[in-house]
Amino acid sequence: MASELKFRTEIESRATACQLTIDHSTPIMLIGSCFSDNIGRMLQSGLFCTSVNPVGILFNPLSIARSLEAIASGSYPTSVNELVSTADNGLYHSLDFHGAFSSAEPDNVLKSTKEAIINARDFLKQAAVLVVTLGSNHAYIHRERNHVVANCHRLPAADFEERILGVEECKDAILRAFNAARSLNPDIRMVLTVSPVRHTAYTLRGNSLSKATLHIAIDEAIREYPQEIDYFPAYEIMIDDLRDYRFYAEDLKHPSELAVKYIFNKFQSRYMTKQTAEFARKCNSLTARLAHRPMTDATDATERFNNDTIRIANELTADAPAYTKTLISKIISRLEQ
Repeated sequence: MASELKFRTEIESRATACQLTIDHSTPIMLIGSCFSDNIGRMLQSGLFCTSVNPVGILFNPLSIARSLEAIASGSYPTSVNELVSTADNGLYHSLDFHGAFSSAEPDNVLKSTKEAIINARDFLKQAAVLVVTLGSNHAYIHRERNHVVANCHRLPAADFEERILGVEECKDAILRAFNAARSLNPDIRMVLTVSPVRHTAYTLRGNSLSKATLHIAIDEAIREYPQEIDYFPAYEIMIDDLRDYRFYAEDLKHPSELAVKYIFNKFQSRYMTKQTAEFARKCNSLTARLAHRPMTDATDATERFNNDTIRIANELTADAPAYTKTLISKIISRLEQ
């Protein structure tokens, strides 16, 4: 009998020393590139307990380490002198935070960054899992302040020095990030992954070298903490399993929505039981209904839809852990108003 033909290399889940299981009672913090946002969004849709990129998107290991150290120590900007401003739009920014924290009023920046750090620190104290997605080994150092930045905020390129991090620097930054989290939460475990987003601005070869550096650094970090740090192969799933431009967005750099869902399904298979994944599917159905916009302004139809949604939500609460039950209760209260 002829052997079965295979047309793709499917990435199989394998047992590791870090035996990690995630369910709806597992608080999960996700930090890193925009791929962390993607996975975080999928977890939030499934009503998991999450904190996603609390200071904004971060790409390189040094920025991630600096951010986690700030969260663990409760450090945030307290003075306007710690901010920078851009003349073209009159905004104030923190170099350690995403542009979503920027404002024309410096006090607003100080307030929002303080709240973000305090909330992230409170969450990290009770988090069971820290998911870190590394995007690149290219870091940008603010020349005047002499530290790596999370965001350049379109300041003049001359204000920054680009540094390409080596394996040892990346590994040290990964371990700094992990130890910062453990200083606040000794039992936390970390899942590392490499973003499948292609940074073609570095050229295709430069992108490959960047990802390879991250892979080696991750491998060396796991060798030091095999029971506490795991690796999830999002990069390999995108590059070797899907391996087709139809699974990319129009920019040919980012995974498409379909690809993100496929990778997330692999994430579920690796870290969740079938029961948890099935409950998440039911939660997804509820959150999808919440995003529904009525096709007509018929009051009766809208009322029936809301009543059905409330019924579905009430059915879910029977099997929901405390955090998810609280989320669902808030949904029901909102619908009943």
